[in-house]
Amino acid sequence: MFKVLLVDPNCRSAETIKKLFNWNDLGFILEDHAETSSRAVDLFNMENYSLVIINITELKDKGIQLCEILRKGSLIPILLIGGPKDFLIIRKALNLQVNDYLPAPVQSDELRTCLLLIKQNLKRYSLIKNPEQLSNAVYIQSEDIIGQVKKYVAESLDESLSKRITLKEISVMLNYNCSYLGQKFKYQEKMTFNDYLLKQRMERAKHLLENTNMKIYEVANEVGYVELDWFYKKFKSYTGVNANKYRELATSK
Repeated sequence: MFKVLLVDPNCRSAETIKKLFNWNDLGFILEDHAETSSRAVDLFNMENYSLVIINITELKDKGIQLCEILRKGSLIPILLIGGPKDFLIIRKALNLQVNDYLPAPVQSDELRTCLLLIKQNLKRYSLIKNPEQLSNAVYIQSEDIIGQVKKYVAESLDESLSKRITLKEISVMLNYNCSYLGQKFKYQEKMTFNDYLLKQRMERAKHLLENTNMKIYEVANEVGYVELDWFYKKFKSYTGVNANKYRELATSK
């Protein structure tokens, strides 16, 4: 069983979270609840927890300060719960290796899915003895999720380059908050999801221009652009030259 510390100034919402489902059935023990950051630190120093859940809806910056304190001496998984207006705070939390974020009011299915992912990684951590490997393991969950996003994009483009792909659709499939998944993606890949998707389409377009005799409008349609002018604009912005010039330069090599 993995022991959980819940930090929530609102006793009513804390009780709601505790009663969402049978925590023991998922392999967790949720008994301890701290209403303040200082109380959370005291409990954390006294007990051996495997997961800390922090409701930042009311804690705000104090919740981030708590994350900083925990991260100074521990790689314990941290799960944040908060409202849609808390994303400036959540961006700071990403730098502190917070494992996940769920919008309030938290839904039982979303929390259950998140806990199962965290439990998988906790089991991995328990097998790691080398401190350097353990430090790298903090990123396992984020890498797994972003890897799934990239895999979905690749499979969708292989199936049909013209298929419309949105992060919202993927976030629903993975049971993740769309905005937070976007932040995670940008943090790890150093580009937005839309920029990543554009890169995949443009690289395919370059390949087709270099290796086929397809007309420009056919290439545009093949990589998902119905309007030729929009394809020309995006392609030139990406490569620095228009599609005709790119083909001319590629075939002259």
